[in-house]
Parts: sequence; C-alpha cells; structure tokens
Amino acid sequence: MTISKDPWASPQTMITIWAPDEASAAGLILAQEEKICETFEDAERERVIMNARKFENQGLGDIVRSRFGGSPYFPLSYTLKKRTDDFMWISYETTYTTQGIFIYEFPYTSQAQFSREALVAKRNEVMKENVPGSLEGSYMVTNPVITPGYWQKSYKGRDFTEIRSLWETEHDYMGGPFISDAFLSSDGKKVIVTEGFVYAPKYDKRDYLRQLEAIIYSWH
Repeated sequence: MTISKDPWASPQTMITIWAPDEASAAGLILAQEEKICETFEDAERERVIMNARKFENQGLGDIVRSRFGGSPYFPLSYTLKKRTDDFMWISYETTYTTQGIFIYEFPYTSQAQFSREALVAKRNEVMKENVPGSLEGSYMVTNPVITPGYWQKSYKGRDFTEIRSLWETEHDYMGGPFISDAFLSSDGKKVIVTEGFVYAPKYDKRDYLRQLEAIIYSWH
C-alpha cells in the first residue's frame, strides 16, 4: 500500500493497494483500516484549511489574535457574534443551519484542568454565562447522559486535549454535536479553548462538524 499526494491534481490524495487476489486485498484494507481513514480525514481537513486560508476573513482573525495571541483561519462567511474580555463567539448562519465557534480562556493552575471532568465543568460554566437559548432562562449545556469522547492529540506541532459530545439547551429543545480543543497559551499562563458546534435540525451534521474541526485545527 502506498500513499501519493497530488499525483494528477491538487489537492489530491491517492492510496494504491497491490495484492495477488481479492481476498488478500480485502485483508490488507481491513488491516490498514485506521491508517486509510486517517489519511483521507487529514486530506479533507487540509483541503478545508487551504480554502479558509485562500478566502480568509483576515479582519476577524486579527481581532481574535489580538485578544488570544493566535487565531484559526476563518472563511469570509464567518462573522463575530459576541465578544467579552475572555470569550468570543464567531458564527456562520443560514436559514436552517448554524456553524458556531467559541474561543475562551481561563488561568492555568494545574494539569488537572485538562481532565475530562474539569473541561466539561468549565464548558458548562462558560456556556451558561455566554450562550443563551431562544427562550428566557435557557442556555447551552453539555449533554449530561453521554460521556464525552476524550483524546490527547497533536497537530502541526501543537498539543491539545480534545473532547467531543452533544450539546443541548437547558429549558429548551435545541441541540447538536460539538468538538472542543483545549491547550496552553504560548506563555503557559492560560488555558485556551477553541470549540465548534453545529445546529442543523434538518440535516446530517457530520460534514458541518468536520468543517469546523478543520477551522479550529488551523490555529496559528
């Protein structure tokens, strides 16, 4: 099995498999299943990031960078929805969909702040304060029933802790998936969290969330 980048076009990722028969080929694919999936996921992520860089909302990036010391590459369609001293809400909204990005920070005190429980508790605190629902007294929370997925990751030399789960609205009926990445600031004094969430009740959320994942992974 070989992986080729841009053999006939750009961007393009091609995996070629040689095997003496169909059964051997199927066995190789199953054995390399994780590698194959990661290869195409990385390629799709890079494609989204490349497009975001090409059509970047540079003014929005400058606003985020001036406050947090770094920023993702935001496509032109994204706008600033809310800004406080330690929280920003950037959003792309259509008639039936919302792709939102939260960026917030808090003082770093210990590595325990990167545990699953601590990150979810801090998320719920920040969401209650900054993300109201459509009904009075409603606000975004993390789904309390599902245990969030939890990983230590590295991308382009940047280490971060990632959680994935579902969000919902207290005292309301909205909900959807989210991905949240937490990492230390460059000076090591604060924890920065970048999060993408999707609200698209009429549609499959997978591709919308993958686009947000690529954006928050592009932090620079």
